[in-house]
Amino acid sequence: MDCLVGVDAPLIVPPDIHRRDCDQDISRVFGHREGSAHTANRSQPAFTKGGRALALAASLHLSTDPVLPLTSPIRHMVEVYPHTALLCLLGLDKTLKYKKKQGRTIANRIDQFRGVIQGIEALTDPPLKLAAFAHWTDLCNQITQCKTQSGLDRAEDELDAYVCAYVAWYYWTHRLEHCHSLGTPLRAIS
Repeated sequence: MDCLVGVDAPLIVPPDIHRRDCDQDISRVFGHREGSAHTANRSQPAFTKGGRALALAASLHLSTDPVLPLTSPIRHMVEVYPHTALLCLLGLDKTLKYKKKQGRTIANRIDQFRGVIQGIEALTDPPLKLAAFAHWTDLCNQITQCKTQSGLDRAEDELDAYVCAYVAWYYWTHRLEHCHSLGTPLRAIS
């Protein structure tokens, strides 16, 4: 069965590199729009063995090569940067500030979340039929009625999952005709 998974996590973290090419490229291309990437390397405890995304790809027998073959079966996992994806998909000048950061109030974050939600709901190429997902309405209500930063943090992860899923679908639909793969393609390294 064909499968393309978009994941908001470092997918391949080589053992001998301080900063991955893709992280540098994202920061170089999108930094002026406040879309820089966090550095992922093996000195960080979460990545000493390569990270959870790589383990998940392996357990699901998904290739981590970002170049999709022209024929089936397609069984791949691609790394997605939700902030930069939203910059491109929604044509934004700057990132929406829905993520937790010092000084951001609940009200500010909810307002920014609304921008993400409206943007996702407006995507049409390929069309996204969110009405088919009962959880989407629940998630949107949870966000707009949230009273705590921790509640927004949980919602942030779920909203990013929708962005990752849409990017995977977009990539499936348009391939490299409308998409860019940044960094140096690497095979999984244990």
